[in-house]
Amino acid sequence: MIGMGSKVMLNDKGRHKVPKEDEGKVFEVRSKPFEMFGTMCVLLKEKVGCYPIRDLTEVEEISGEGEELERYHSIGTVEECQEARERQKARKPNKRYKTKYIWDGAYCPICGCGITERWNCCQSCGQAIDWSNKDDR
Repeated sequence: MIGMGSKVMLNDKGRHKVPKEDEGKVFEVRSKPFEMFGTMCVLLKEKVGCYPIRDLTEVEEISGEGEELERYHSIGTVEECQEARERQKARKPNKRYKTKYIWDGAYCPICGCGITERWNCCQSCGQAIDWSNKDDR
């Protein structure tokens, strides 16, 4: 039974077609059902106007699943995780050179940005840098 606090989606059972931007979107009911012109209606959060209950489908939420899925998505895609793992493997810098400072300079092997021995990773792309062999000039 749809009531205040229910989670619902718009459906095509009524007279109106679901707008593209609302397809698959879940809304929260913000009112108790009320009658308007012989039709039971409710108000939805983030929407203006009343919506006939016949045009809504109640969505049952499995407890905890939404939070777990959100945490999973916040980590990134499998490809993004693999790329991040590869950047943790230290690589030799390209074209090492002396500077007037105490640190040698070079170029990141991934993005080509200038880097110095001061850092153990590229400040632009995050690639780990292996500075172990100073004779790579």
